[in-house]
Amino acid sequence: MARRTGIPITLSLVVWHVARRAGVALDPIGLPGHFVLGVRGESLYVDAFHGGRLLSREECIELAAQGAGVDISQDRSVFQPVPAAAVLFRMLNNLRAIYTSRNAYEKALQVLDLMTFATRSAELERERAQMQELVSSRR
Repeated sequence: MARRTGIPITLSLVVWHVARRAGVALDPIGLPGHFVLGVRGESLYVDAFHGGRLLSREECIELAAQGAGVDISQDRSVFQPVPAAAVLFRMLNNLRAIYTSRNAYEKALQVLDLMTFATRSAELERERAQMQELVSSRR
């Protein structure tokens, strides 16, 4: 955290667990293209990726528009807490994208193994099979 490296979801999870131990109630909020923590019972959000700054709902809407090009101003569901399984799946999806973009196909395949184990998605199973072929052809 001191080096300010990592991805927003990972840093948010560190803050989430530390806050929970300190008795502060935060909820994971999966904005499009960014991840923040909601202060329970308030319209305030913690952006762990940007030094723990507090954001209003309007600033979160602006952040999603700038970062992901998505207008969430009319979508209240975006501000609902994300279940733990969905947080894990989003983290795995981020890792898959990172490894694939770096041509680290064996690591991407390991992540796809976890993703297909967690959910029996035909689309993910096809992608996993394609990644397996790619890894096998490079050996």
